[in-house]
Amino acid sequence: MTKTDEQKGRFNAGSDKGLGVSMPEKKPLTPKQEKFCQCIATGMNQTEAYRAVYDVSKQNPNSVNRNAHALNSNTKIVSRIKELAAPAIKEVGITVQEILENIIRIGKKAEDSDRFGEALKAQELMGKHLKMFTDQVLVGGTGVPIEINVRFIRANNI
Repeated sequence: MTKTDEQKGRFNAGSDKGLGVSMPEKKPLTPKQEKFCQCIATGMNQTEAYRAVYDVSKQNPNSVNRNAHALNSNTKIVSRIKELAAPAIKEVGITVQEILENIIRIGKKAEDSDRFGEALKAQELMGKHLKMFTDQVLVGGTGVPIEINVRFIRANNI
């Protein structure tokens, strides 16, 4: 006995009427995925959030970074993080556009006043927003990003 298309879950992509087949319901996030989203929404980076939620004692750092990145690339996770962040953004009452305009205004004022450190910081923030710079570096050709902390050391402090 062979299964019918309906039993196999196949249906006409153009219409699901009359086939008795419904689209599968979206699976909810697991409790750990939800906790990961909450950690990200409160300001942790993806690796910190992953470490806070999952047992990483037997994982090497590259695996932790890779798993955190994979989890943070999941569309359900991204949607939930946006959902969690929305009330805070609304409460603050400021848009990304307004923040960018302020950065530009402050940067111009700083440069006009010869406060180049502040002007440079404004440029850095704009560059980060435009994803011109990154705090992740590919090491060893593995294709797996790792997080690094970058510090600038003043020449006279060496």
